[in-house]
Amino acid sequence: MKSYPLCFLLLIFFNSVQSQIINTEKCNSIIVDILDGKVNRARPDFTPDRIRLELPCATSSFMESDTSMCDGRIIYADKHLTFFTQKDYVEIREAYSGKWTIPVMGAAKGSLFNYLGNPKVKQEKFEAYATAYGTLVLYFNDAGKVRLVRMSTNTHEFASFCD
Repeated sequence: MKSYPLCFLLLIFFNSVQSQIINTEKCNSIIVDILDGKVNRARPDFTPDRIRLELPCATSSFMESDTSMCDGRIIYADKHLTFFTQKDYVEIREAYSGKWTIPVMGAAKGSLFNYLGNPKVKQEKFEAYATAYGTLVLYFNDAGKVRLVRMSTNTHEFASFCD
């Protein structure tokens, strides 16, 4: 009779340990898929709750609001990436050390043609590519190397970003 409460407590304990292991695994093996527009399985146009489900290790977040289009954010400061949930894009910064399906960070301007084709918009400091999910924007440093990546589910005509 006394073993039932003990079994119940052990079941709860092992369940929570398993959840922590799964959450740690999701955050330790982050993969940015440039061609599919996802970070792990999270797309920029997912709801904030769904993004947190796929990547449960956010360091901070800000709720969406009517007063500012840049309020909705889920920040992974230690991973150097941010989801802008109100604008439907994800930003990956230069210090990101996770995996890529295509190694774009640090790539030289013009070296990604075989993967991405010609850019729809080409400027000195950035290039925007049309993708199946929307738009991929690569920003370059003074040496002409990719320093910032933004994946948006909007087309390049309608994509707007927070600075």
